[in-house]
Amino acid sequence: MTNVAFARRTDTGPQIPRGVAAVNAAAHGSGTSDDSVTNALGTLVTYFPSEINVLYTAVVAAVGTSVGSVGREQWVAFFVVLALTPVAVWFVYATRVRTADKPLPAAPHTWPVMEMVIASVAFIIWAGALPGSPLQQIPGYSATLAGVVVLAGTAVLGWIAALFQRPIQTGPPTAGSPPLP
Repeated sequence: MTNVAFARRTDTGPQIPRGVAAVNAAAHGSGTSDDSVTNALGTLVTYFPSEINVLYTAVVAAVGTSVGSVGREQWVAFFVVLALTPVAVWFVYATRVRTADKPLPAAPHTWPVMEMVIASVAFIIWAGALPGSPLQQIPGYSATLAGVVVLAGTAVLGWIAALFQRPIQTGPPTAGSPPLP
């Protein structure tokens, strides 16, 4: 996800990734397949916030719960990790930027806002599918529905992200600058 954001910077040279295949190539390297199924699956993985989901899985396991009961601790864990999600995306992105000897993305117009938002929504979708998730309290929740929402929701998020790729401005914003993503 942050590799795609890095590719959107105006000071890194390559074109902004447009479409599913370009997003997949930016995320996983230029040697990716031209196969549309492979690119679609690569996009699913691209917008999966793996670092945050691993953290949340560990937190849910540490907090623990008896089957069928969700307590305040699970809700607190959910909201704390949800709040950390855009922060984690920014840190991974900032590390990638600094590794490329570029200035730290301190100004909000240099942040990967789209990826921060998509990662947060993806976290909510994926967290709902975990055993012990407080989202299981939503009426009509089922493990089957959660699995379908994970696959469909992640695919839709990948499509939205690929559709709305815009440059990340690395200089000061100007009066004629396009709106932020």
